[in-house]
Amino acid sequence: MTEKENKAVVNAEMEEAIAEAHLPEVIIDDGAEKQEESLARPARMITDDFDQDNPVEFIHPEDEIRLKWSEIRNDASRRRIKNCEVLGCSKMPRDQGTYITTKINDFKTIIPAEEFFLDGTFSDNINETDPKAKCERQIQMAQRMLGAKISVIITKAISHYNEETGERTYAIEASRVAAAEVRKNIYFFGRRAANRTPIVGDTVPAKLLLVSDNSVLVEACGVQTRVPFPRLTGRKHLTSSNVLDYFPKDKAIPMVIEEINVDKENRTVEWRLSHRAAEDQIQKTVLDESYIGRRFLGEVISVTEDYYISYCESENVTCSTPIDRCMTEQRLRHGDQVALQVYGIGKNFLKCNCRKI
Repeated sequence: MTEKENKAVVNAEMEEAIAEAHLPEVIIDDGAEKQEESLARPARMITDDFDQDNPVEFIHPEDEIRLKWSEIRNDASRRRIKNCEVLGCSKMPRDQGTYITTKINDFKTIIPAEEFFLDGTFSDNINETDPKAKCERQIQMAQRMLGAKISVIITKAISHYNEETGERTYAIEASRVAAAEVRKNIYFFGRRAANRTPIVGDTVPAKLLLVSDNSVLVEACGVQTRVPFPRLTGRKHLTSSNVLDYFPKDKAIPMVIEEINVDKENRTVEWRLSHRAAEDQIQKTVLDESYIGRRFLGEVISVTEDYYISYCESENVTCSTPIDRCMTEQRLRHGDQVALQVYGIGKNFLKCNCRKI
């Protein structure tokens, strides 16, 4: 199959997945009756109706604004999935709701909370609380997701020309929920999903959304799930304060599917993901007898009753040391730097003697 034919097949599958998602009708209003007059003046993009006192302004040449707005309209009409970054969040007046902000093609884009949070984001049903408490919970959760990379579909693209000021304003809304529904149709529920449905053992790229005390919230294939720190890595001692140092929000994390349950009737997917399993798969291919006798430095990442587990970043390997083979009298702790000497090969780790340095 040629590249052109392959692209046509992918586009057909995407259009089919969008049709099966039953998305609401997109609203596009270009205000074209005064377009020529407005483009003849310096353009000022006003953000949205809720922040007119402190608008964010982007000054662009006329042709660039026209091109960027044309791309927005085209993406909206075709229901294309756009990738963007969570930039901020605000409450509407009188606790009428919450909206999250991002930016697409330099245009500030609004995502209503109802179109932003996927099922399972909150541990309880926030719709049963009063409006003020609901907004506070949404703001709190959105703030923890600042900087996260998300996928959205543009649902509204409206421009308005003000004859008195000679300025054109732009209002754009998007939906993360709609993008997730399309992705789930592609991988799990659409007519062609059988060709793409992930199975146990497959590796999927996941986006990190937020960090909690003992786990992270990630999204893959339109499905959100929580991954505890021990399933993220066996090479570092992770805490809520350092996890983003090793797994930044702007990079996809390869996750191995350990369990999966797809309920097509209720359109739900439950699965167990692990990046640690992906690390182990890589490590199994590189550990051999050539390591025996080698020495290198490492860091203690786990302490059990009988073993110290260390990680050597330079060699990208995990090491296990029985307590009685540690040459330091004092008990080691998380984060201690150690000198390691390999004496054997385990299933997916090195057996080492160690001493604190």
